[in-house]
Amino acid sequence: YIRELKVDVFKALVSQDMEFIERHDMTEYSSLILKVDNVCTCLWNLPMTTIDMVARIVSSSLLLWSQSYKLSIMMGVILPLRLAVNYLLQYIRGYIEASVIMVDVRGSFGSIMGTLMNNVAFQTLRSFGREVVETTVYAQKLKAHERYMERGRLLYNVFSPIDSLVDKLVEVSGYWYGSKLAADEEMDAADLPSFLDVSYTTFDRVQYLYAHLMSISEDVLDPAERMYNLLHTKPKIGLDSPPYDSMLSPDSVEWNIQFDNVDFSYPTRPAAKILKGISFSIAEGKQVGVMGESGCGKSTLFSLILRLYDVQNGAILIGGKNITSYNPLWIRQNVAIVSQSTYFPFRTVKENLLYGCEHMDSPPTIEELHDAMRLARCEELFFDTNRFPQQWHTDIGRNAEKLSGGERQRLSIARSALRKPKVLLLDEATSALDEELQYQVQEAVQELHRRSGRKLTIVTIAHRLSNFRHVDILLVLENGAVVEEGAPSYLAKNSPENSVFRKFYLRHTEALQGVSE
Repeated sequence: YIRELKVDVFKALVSQDMEFIERHDMTEYSSLILKVDNVCTCLWNLPMTTIDMVARIVSSSLLLWSQSYKLSIMMGVILPLRLAVNYLLQYIRGYIEASVIMVDVRGSFGSIMGTLMNNVAFQTLRSFGREVVETTVYAQKLKAHERYMERGRLLYNVFSPIDSLVDKLVEVSGYWYGSKLAADEEMDAADLPSFLDVSYTTFDRVQYLYAHLMSISEDVLDPAERMYNLLHTKPKIGLDSPPYDSMLSPDSVEWNIQFDNVDFSYPTRPAAKILKGISFSIAEGKQVGVMGESGCGKSTLFSLILRLYDVQNGAILIGGKNITSYNPLWIRQNVAIVSQSTYFPFRTVKENLLYGCEHMDSPPTIEELHDAMRLARCEELFFDTNRFPQQWHTDIGRNAEKLSGGERQRLSIARSALRKPKVLLLDEATSALDEELQYQVQEAVQELHRRSGRKLTIVTIAHRLSNFRHVDILLVLENGAVVEEGAPSYLAKNSPENSVFRKFYLRHTEALQGVSE
């Protein structure tokens, strides 16, 4: 049952749409899977533990009451008072520690230590020649930290005797009143020590039961409630709406893409409108470029084509039908994306290459794997035993940490080529490559286009004009709208003087002139 619950929680988590992910702390939700064992065990044991503890408390209380109801009432009053005083002392001590003594010494001390555990931070430290300075700062912080520890010990030495004094006062009060009752022959003096021991034990059990229930509330009920809510939260863009089995063969769909007066803002930032009445069409098999300043909505177009979000107004059409009439999973299986930064699971090169190929009618052959790697100009790289001892069976590290930026991009391009998509989205896909490799990969994309019978629709986002040499149409975006549209050669001749394209074009030509000079 626990294993099935873990699988259900994981499935519910990865099935949520982007709006849910952006609105919540995914680190906290991911940790729910690790808490399933503890939640189930505690909830299973809670009734028996509670019943056992309550039975012990009730039986002890009845025993005390039978020996002396007066002393029972007194101990029932002063023991909670002792607890209240202890909590008050802890609060005062914590307040003084946090506001007067501690300040932020531990936090700053820890941040310096973090430099030694972070490769990028260590490299930055070394690059700026900060070794001596950081050592001096560390020594100062360490001295402050030791001063804090000394003050903390002093604070403990002040409050610890007060705690002990309160405990002794309670004990003396119990013996005093018990002795008085014994003198009045209202209880047996021989029973007094055991009476007080049982009183303390009973009250400790009450404290334990309260702490246990509070712990259950914080560590079990809260995670259990989040699990329940997660399992019953249906994503707005469901993976089975409409049903996957109702989808047509991808080959029978004409992969024209049309944005019709689309308005869009991200759900977490509804006031910031990213796209404003944007309209354009991309015919099947065409190569289209998208350019514009950062933040103008270029990458948002790709998110909408993949249906990671739904638009607020207007419509996106694929093959003349609203994108909402297609199953989201079906769309994503036929639309491949190569981004500037791509996620790679901690698996082998080959496993990452096959990532996303599960939907194919037949698994890719070894020859197809090699062909995809040759297309992306990375076959020799991943079969170099000096870099990859087990060739493509070598783990690439957490999030491909063993690969450079260019190697990640080439692997991502190979992965997309292997899927034989109907639409290929390139979002700064060659930004980490040198000019020669960039040219080779662009030619590889053209080879992929030719192999598809020129039916593969390619949309490219880039900041360098050289990435648009093969595009048929260039869309120029500004403030969430298409402000210019046409072939690059046409825009180069006819774009207005202060237009977005003209600025890009002039910067590009000036850079080339600077190199030639």
